[in-house]
Amino acid sequence: MLDSVTIARSRKHIQTFYDTKDIGHFPERRKPLSFHRPLTERVDVMGFNEIFEQLSRLKLAVYAPVSYILPSRLKKYEDLYDTEVSSGGGTLKQVDRERSLQALMTTNLLKRLESSVHSFRLTFAEPATLPPRRPGEDRRLQADRRGRRVCRRHRRVSGYRVRGRRVPAARRRHHRQ
Repeated sequence: MLDSVTIARSRKHIQTFYDTKDIGHFPERRKPLSFHRPLTERVDVMGFNEIFEQLSRLKLAVYAPVSYILPSRLKKYEDLYDTEVSSGGGTLKQVDRERSLQALMTTNLLKRLESSVHSFRLTFAEPATLPPRRPGEDRRLQADRRGRRVCRRHRRVSGYRVRGRRVPAARRRHHRQ
């Protein structure tokens, strides 16, 4: 809607085609100031560049499955996944896509570190040491161990008794396995 009624003009366009005596001149643009602060003042802690180097050493193999295909079978997958560019400019290779995805995921890890060090630690933590994701997660895991299932609709363990109370017949049908 706004595109049809808005006329966008740059500073250069206004200075070239309009009289700026009435409105005055545009202020002169100064070069932006850039401040590079260290991650911390402590000398025993790695900086961003060292962290990036460490993250770049990660293989991130889950994002590059083609690199683990045997060379004798690689031709089959190249034929299957590589894409010819319609303008005849070359071929988009799956290997290159996967390398780009690995670089993107490395950047995402750096962004996760910048947003929260605790979240970054959780990314690399062992699954057994992670805290439960949602309230009631322990109850769900215990129900699975007992061979019961958790009703997602009511967030309760299925069965005739839920939290020590008898479940009405109308709700019981919903909880049947």
